[in-house]
Amino acid sequence: MTGNQLAARRPARLTSALPGDLPDAAALAGTTASVLCQYDRDRFDPVTLASVAAFHTRSVATATYHADAVLRICRQYAPPGVRIAGEIDYKAEEPLTLALPEAVRLDGDITVNMAVLAFIDAFCARMFADTAKMLADSRTVILQCKPEVAAGFARPRQTARGEAGDRP
Repeated sequence: MTGNQLAARRPARLTSALPGDLPDAAALAGTTASVLCQYDRDRFDPVTLASVAAFHTRSVATATYHADAVLRICRQYAPPGVRIAGEIDYKAEEPLTLALPEAVRLDGDITVNMAVLAFIDAFCARMFADTAKMLADSRTVILQCKPEVAAGFARPRQTARGEAGDRP
């Protein structure tokens, strides 16, 4: 049984959806069962997490390729890919060199979750483009990011007169 906490954005909603409150909890009484809570620790404050710790007897941490005060690069399991938060530049070449090929080895499309990324330089943007080029035609790299970050991936194209124009 899984409990999807994706919609739980506020502490009150998180604590009201504990395994004992799930509709099927009565059906599981007297049986052996596992409940998988799919919450994201990064979405909740430490006080809220501490209040539900007794109900979460096991935790699974994602593979982390880099973590410091400015940047975090880790594996994302659903959808499969990589999650990047903070600010990333050429100094992150080594952890990206670990994370991106691992994501390529997964089946299906690759999602690069940059929803909370504030900055990316051209060097790292090129690493993502190079990764996409390595994939079979049936696979795609999906970039999830803010519009201002997405602008770093757009490049001017040549118009019929040879002037730089906006990319469609």
